Amino acid sequence: MGMLVTGEVVDVRSFGVIFRIAEYPDVVAVADTISILWRGDIALREKWPTKGDVLAASIVGHTEHNRQIKLRLHCDGLPDQ
Repeated sequence: MGMLVTGEVVDVRSFGVIFRIAEYPDVVAVADTISILWRGDIALREKWPTKGDVLAASIVGHTEHNRQIKLRLHCDGLPDQ
């Protein structure tokens, strides 16, 4: 956990952002909307990433049963300080 990865946003939904990480192509990566941060604060909708954006994210968890990685996105491109 805590590993920093980079990937592409493939979809944005009301519950979160779906993310494709090159190192894990068969795994769905999701950042819940509550974990989308902008300069350390929860991001307002207008600051959410859009499809095609390439961003840094930290792996904060995973669920084995549905092969899903949980992420915290760093919308300003930098990890939380």
